[in-house]
Amino acid sequence: MAVKSYLNQFANVVSDVLNIDVIIVDSDLNLLGQKLVFYDMYQKIDYGSLIYTVIESGEQFYVKNRESVPKCKECKGYAQCKIDGFVGVPIRDKTEVIGALALIVSKKRGKKFFEKIDSTLMFMDNMAELIGKRIIEHQSKKKLKEKLTRVESIIAALPDALLYCDHFGNIIYQNASFHSIFSLEQSIGNIRELSEELDKYLQKGKVVEEAKITIERGIFSFYGTISIIPIVIEEEKKEFLCKFKPYSQIQKELNIFSNSTMVTFSWLSKYVGKETIEECKNRVSKEECILIQSEDNALNELIGKAIVNYSERRLKELRVIYMQNVYRELMTSFMFGERGMLWQMQGGSLIIVQPEKMLLSVQEKLACYLEKEVEKVKKREQDEISIQFIFCTNENLEELVHAHLFSYRLYSIITKNRIVDFQSVYNNRAVFERFFRSGVLYYSKMYGEKDIKGIEELYQKLWRMIGKKDLSTIETCLESYFKNNTAMNRSFASLENEGSIKEMERAGLEQLIKGDYTVQQICHRLGISRSSFYRKIEKYQLEYKRRRG
Repeated sequence: MAVKSYLNQFANVVSDVLNIDVIIVDSDLNLLGQKLVFYDMYQKIDYGSLIYTVIESGEQFYVKNRESVPKCKECKGYAQCKIDGFVGVPIRDKTEVIGALALIVSKKRGKKFFEKIDSTLMFMDNMAELIGKRIIEHQSKKKLKEKLTRVESIIAALPDALLYCDHFGNIIYQNASFHSIFSLEQSIGNIRELSEELDKYLQKGKVVEEAKITIERGIFSFYGTISIIPIVIEEEKKEFLCKFKPYSQIQKELNIFSNSTMVTFSWLSKYVGKETIEECKNRVSKEECILIQSEDNALNELIGKAIVNYSERRLKELRVIYMQNVYRELMTSFMFGERGMLWQMQGGSLIIVQPEKMLLSVQEKLACYLEKEVEKVKKREQDEISIQFIFCTNENLEELVHAHLFSYRLYSIITKNRIVDFQSVYNNRAVFERFFRSGVLYYSKMYGEKDIKGIEELYQKLWRMIGKKDLSTIETCLESYFKNNTAMNRSFASLENEGSIKEMERAGLEQLIKGDYTVQQICHRLGISRSSFYRKIEKYQLEYKRRRG
């Protein structure tokens, strides 16, 4: 029975007992129940009224004659009002006032009615208590219903296919995603209708985490995982929440949370300048290849990943290819074969590190592919190029083109949209300081804080090294300082002297090979083997013409 219908009946009972008009309202002055014997004008209760006074004060309140109440005289309807007296009591939920029970007394009943006001108020308090319990019960049911509706709406909107069943596999609930994934036109009654194998999981009564499963159902096949959570309802009675995840969804999540997607422009800000980041963001919208050129390919690669993760392709597959690691015999098939990279990466992104290491024939073939892609976009045969290409190099490609060591055709394509000479940790002191301070904060938490004076000295030493050492070496030096300060001093001395020692070694070797010496004589003078001699020649990029003797 609806609460309003119940409270109307309640008002009828009170009205019949007392032969008087009865009104029941909630704390917002909404009418919940009424019985009007003598009047029919009280369909709307206003703030400032006598009933509102009861709710506001939370106390019993009665008026024997309205002429004694200033509020009544201020009322616009005072002249037409036929009320002579009023009795009201609050309806409570513990200490909170949730409504009021009011009696409207006519002039005819007034004098006699108020002769027994104490017993009337006691009777009304008892009635108000009963009404309060009913209102609270109704509100609790209403809130519970709203909560259940909200929960069901949330569960229905979840992408995971959810099914809830009892110990026997009888399905209690199944959400919309479950219907969609299993292509069900109508609900099923038991989990066995999907697969007998599922019932075996239930009989074990244990937690199942991401178990691989294949379900064949008519022409439909499901391949993915199932997770089962047992829920204890009563002693020795369990029900089960089952979650199904198709392989396609697992693959999508793997792409989203792959290592490369951890690189964002926000994270990258400690390695490159803010202007560079803004420039990179502007490059994202262009449907062209991107060339990133700086002295550090590791940094170039990070920028490339940040660009991909900022673009609309961030949920698509991303691959990084280090061309120096691809054998020349396999390079063409690796890139252009039937199942090669260009076939695998449709819709995704390719970061090619050291494109100058590609065979010239492969460079030409890639240039041809890119030209055709751009042409298709221009002719509106497709909305965008099939693969986003980002090239990373620490070489001057223009010089390589002039030396016929890089394809002019490919160079013309990839240099239309390039990021070069940008502010980075290598050439901008403000960026380096940002990188250094973030490292100090990180290693302080790991190894404990160090003396501020020592940290400032460390900063100056690392800044002097930044042009001679790569970023990974600088990072290791920074960590080493916090891990072992004494050892760090020895490390610095070694690293700072390393450059000058190498320069001296190169100069001495160059002087010997320019002189009239044989390999044997040079090796004897330096105290090294022939193999060491040739390694040093290659290391220092020196030319040596063999001499007999």
